[in-house]
Amino acid sequence: MRKKTGLLVTAATLAGIGLWGAGAVGQNAAGPFTQAQADAGHQAYTESCAMCHLPDLAGTNDAPALAGTAFMGAW
Repeated sequence: MRKKTGLLVTAATLAGIGLWGAGAVGQNAAGPFTQAQADAGHQAYTESCAMCHLPDLAGTNDAPALAGTAFMGAW
């Protein structure tokens, strides 16, 4: 159950970060999440995940990348 919850939090956070970044491209584009949800996801990632996975999602030796070809290949 804990692993499933962690996976859901990670997925929601990544979705929020993606929407946060997409906001710079299409400010008026409607998406599946509100701006408040995207901001909350960004804040949660920054506070709980970025220490290990890095702010740019690149990862470290101790924490895998959450973006890029290796990550996408695993999904």
